[in-house]
Amino acid sequence: NYSDNPPPAPYIFSYYSSTFCDGGYDLLFADDSTNYASYLWSDGSTDFYLYVYTSGTYCVTVTDWNGCTGTNCIDITVNPNPTPYIYAYGNTTFCDGGDVMLDAGYYAGYFWSTGDYSEYIDVTASGTYCVTVTDWNGCTGVACIDITVDPNPTPYIYAYGNTTFCEGGDVL
Repeated sequence: NYSDNPPPAPYIFSYYSSTFCDGGYDLLFADDSTNYASYLWSDGSTDFYLYVYTSGTYCVTVTDWNGCTGTNCIDITVNPNPTPYIYAYGNTTFCDGGDVMLDAGYYAGYFWSTGDYSEYIDVTASGTYCVTVTDWNGCTGVACIDITVDPNPTPYIYAYGNTTFCEGGDVL
């Protein structure tokens, strides 16, 4: 009789978050505070829990101890990580005393290897400069750029002859 044995109504509990960034995961539990006789997830696994790494709809069918079944589903969204690019406003190789402005693009947040937290930084020294950007989904990406600062030449004047001479003389 159906009224004596209502179908189970499993609840899918998302342990972390049903929306996360690429490279992350969520842990789903089929639970309504009942210990079911069996579990069958849409991927074929039969545990009461399921690790998920990709976007999609994940369903679980549970069977109670009376042989009755019930199904529930949850949508999982995996957001892509940003792929930032550092644009240099000028040459990335320049002479000592020069500079170049680096632009990380438009994102929600920035953290440069210099400790700066802005979209732009001004660079005057050689090195590899990296930025970690955070998009509006909370996902992060990293980009790096190499900067080379060449030393200025130190000129030397060589005199072919004495540098002290009488009027009318010369030196090359």
